[in-house]
Amino acid sequence: KSPPGIALDAKLGELYVANMGTPSITVFPVMANGDVAPSRTIRGGPAGAVGLMIGNPGAVGYDSKREQILVPN
Repeated sequence: KSPPGIALDAKLGELYVANMGTPSITVFPVMANGDVAPSRTIRGGPAGAVGLMIGNPGAVGYDSKREQILVPN
């Protein structure tokens, strides 16, 4: 499928992929090759924790200065 957004953390060697159909960000190792399982999946907080929610991420970015993943909902 076509992800709505991807971002790269060159320092850690990780690729972040926004998943619009599921409220999550999937993380892959940059040097992976072929059909590779994600190294981890980032989801929002528990239901009701509005400030911690990942709604429907239409994009993802990475701020290398602050070392933060940016996810607009």
